[in-house]
Amino acid sequence: MASLVLQTSDLADNATNQYGTINQYKTAYTWNNINLRTVLGDLYDKFDTFNLCLNTVVSSTGDANLGAATDDRTVIIKMSGLPFINQTYSVKQGCNTNVCALCSFTFFKSATATQYFNSNNCYTFGKNVNTVNLTLQYGTVLADALPATPIAFPQMVYMFDIVGVEPSKATTQQKNKWIIF
Repeated sequence: MASLVLQTSDLADNATNQYGTINQYKTAYTWNNINLRTVLGDLYDKFDTFNLCLNTVVSSTGDANLGAATDDRTVIIKMSGLPFINQTYSVKQGCNTNVCALCSFTFFKSATATQYFNSNNCYTFGKNVNTVNLTLQYGTVLADALPATPIAFPQMVYMFDIVGVEPSKATTQQKNKWIIF
């Protein structure tokens, strides 16, 4: 198993630095040049497919003016940047996209928030590149739009476990049949 921790404090507010980009209201962030070979270590060469499992999401203290409405503080956190496999179907578009719905999260005014997922929210991806840019973006539950807010959302920490996925025996047996014939 490998771990990945993404901290918004690594990014410069409303700017781009050597680690990535964050927008004015901290509702969309991108971490640049994440080396999957380094993150996965020995797993990289052992597996072709991995499960990215969300473990914990933590926010720093939110401002008393956070979110224009209650609905702007309950969001779907979406992720893009990995080559997800069958995790991204959009009913509206009628096809898979490159964005997965990572989790739902509620921010609190003047309080911190921690939500444990205990690695139950898992998303499968394949390896086809060594380096990726990972983007997290908030979408409101009602309109799937960026939340309206007069001030920036709080700093966040996202903790993931990554595990290799064993090839299924059925797939291996099927491949062997094709080789034999």
